[in-house]
Amino acid sequence: MGASEQKMEAESNVRKLAGLLLGAGVALQFYFFQEMLAALALFAIGFAAVALVMVGLYGLQKGWETAVTRIFGFDQVAARSLPVRDLGLNGQE
Repeated sequence: MGASEQKMEAESNVRKLAGLLLGAGVALQFYFFQEMLAALALFAIGFAAVALVMVGLYGLQKGWETAVTRIFGFDQVAARSLPVRDLGLNGQE
């Protein structure tokens, strides 16, 4: 083997090493991107779960409010506190 062949073989080895390092860098970037997508998906799922709980609690509160208003309506509460003659319900005025 001559000196020029050794030089060409060394350059070839350097190119192979550079190609391997470049490939490893690209693979690491894909891995990082994949991990970021997974983290984004987990945060989105967590946020959706918290929002679902909040909407559920809001719905329960509104349902409870509606039920209490229907059972103990404001006009009925006011009517219970007044004597019958003041309402004009028994024909007296």
